[in-house]
Formats: sequence, structure tokens, C-alpha cells
Amino acid sequence: MALDRPSRLALISGASVPVLYFGAQLVRGPFVDGYSFRRNAASDLGADGVPGAVRFNALAIASGVAAIVGAIGWWRALAPWHLRRGVRPVLTAAVISVGVASVAAGVFPLPDDRHGGGALGIGLFAFPALFVIATLRTGSPRWVARYAIVNLALFGAAALMFSGATSLDPQMDEGIMQRVLACSVFVPIGVVSVAALRSGTTIAPGRGSTAAT
Repeated sequence: MALDRPSRLALISGASVPVLYFGAQLVRGPFVDGYSFRRNAASDLGADGVPGAVRFNALAIASGVAAIVGAIGWWRALAPWHLRRGVRPVLTAAVISVGVASVAAGVFPLPDDRHGGGALGIGLFAFPALFVIATLRTGSPRWVARYAIVNLALFGAAALMFSGATSLDPQMDEGIMQRVLACSVFVPIGVVSVAALRSGTTIAPGRGSTAAT
């Protein structure tokens, strides 16, 4: 059956996540003296004492809330993708975890130790792998499964950067490294939300799942 209005609105919320996350940086970054997209991570825009930090943190919180709401849409809309048993709740929980991490980043700006949500934000690092597991050999759109593989490679590249295995300098190039990692986490939330909206189906109550178009 077709997605109901609440599910569609939730998926639209999920689709807005990368727009809010990266848009906040583009809106604030150029106007903060000394800020470098190459050298500084996104969270530096919301650190204590930075001009406009309150507005940036408000957008960070908004992106987190959008991810949490989007996860609700995922729960229903991804049912026709016939994901492996147990994968859908785990994947949904990972998206919620990403949202919680973003909310915590805005509520507890640097240098607060609670920035990022600690253990509650573990989904940031688990999501790319879960994304691949969820889409390979399932009823998900073929292009989404291919994108999931590319995205996992991007996540792997970020891991190599942070490990020191590349020529990037952890201090001079931290902004680049952090944004590569962020692309592998926040962009897929938007991509899958859009894919689910395009599929436009969900399971009918009390019946088997309807194949996605």
C-alpha cells in the first residue's frame, strides 16, 4: 500500500538531514574569522565563544531531530525492502543514534565532554557497515545497494585518514578528514529517505509486505 502522510513527512525529515548538517556549515563558516574548512571540524563553529555559535548549534540540534524523525519513517517504509531479520530495527536504531549524537553536539558544544553523545552516538561509526548489510541481496533499489558499497569505501577512506595512514596532517587537515567521515554518515540518511519516498510503498496491516517499485 502507498505510504501514509506521517511516513512521508518522516521521510522528508530524513531527506533534510544532510542539507541541515552541511548547510549549517556553509551558512556560518565563511563569516567566522579564522575558520578554515580544511583545518577546522564542523563542531568548531559551535564551540563556546565562537560568534554565532548559538545559531549553528540550533541547526545541529535540528539535523539531529530530523534524523530521529526520519528513522521513524524508515521503520515503516523499508519493510517492503525485505531486509534480513533483525537488520531493520538495528539500522533504524543506528539512525536514531546518529540523531542523538547531533542533538548532543548542539546541546553540549565543545569543549564539553558530553559533546557528540558519547556511547549513545555509536551509530555514527556503525551505520556505514549496517547500511551495506541492509541493502545487499534484499529488495532495496539496486542503485541504493551500489551506493552503500561506495559509501562504505568512503568510510574506510576516512578511517585511514584518521589512522595516519595517508599524507593528511591530523591538525592541518582535520576539517577535510571530519567531513569525509560525515559524508559517509549523514548523506546516506538523506539518500535512503529519498529512495524510500520514490518507492512509495509500505506494508499493509495484517498482510505480507508489498514489493517496492
